[in-house]
Amino acid sequence: MPAFSDPFFEDRGNLSLSLRDVFDTRRYAGNALTNRFSQDFYAKRETRIFLMTARLNF
Repeated sequence: MPAFSDPFFEDRGNLSLSLRDVFDTRRYAGNALTNRFSQDFYAKRETRIFLMTARLNF
């Protein structure tokens, strides 16, 4: 997870940026099998996320 952090306001504040799943590769798959039933499943949810966080200590 690439991240960047930078202090401001004489080190009283902090701004952080991060990015998750940069290449959009996270997937979920599986199967269920019984004597009478077979199921394969695949899911691709929104996993590419950009976060910006600001913090100020006073």
